[in-house]
Amino acid sequence: MGDYFDSLRSATPARLEIGRAGSRYKTKAYLDFRAAHAAANDAVMSEVSKETLDDLGVFEVKTKCHDKYEMLTRPDYGRLFDEETKDFLLKNATYGDDVQIYCGDGLSAPSIKANVPNMLPILHLGLEEEGISVGKPFFV
Repeated sequence: MGDYFDSLRSATPARLEIGRAGSRYKTKAYLDFRAAHAAANDAVMSEVSKETLDDLGVFEVKTKCHDKYEMLTRPDYGRLFDEETKDFLLKNATYGDDVQIYCGDGLSAPSIKANVPNMLPILHLGLEEEGISVGKPFFV
């Protein structure tokens, strides 16, 4: 049985066979869970900084969500631009491009900061090499 769980553990970040002390998790497993939960909460509640957006060379647009809480509780609002953004895009967007790249905050500002600076130029270059026109990237 140990080999089976060892192979499962190597294939997933899930907590498997962490053990119990009576009806509770063992202290180490519980503390590890609490630390991971705190890190996930910090990632969800963090914001992408203006400096990060400037470094990426993207402009920011807003949805109908006014804050993170509303984004989490009303995902339908997160799929709709606010009126100011609609007007801005109508006046400033390029038309006729084959691809429009946007970065969505989603639920992890740290992942944007860690991944998008490397990914965006490569994606842009690859599309252009294939003759695919790309609009100015933006951040939602």
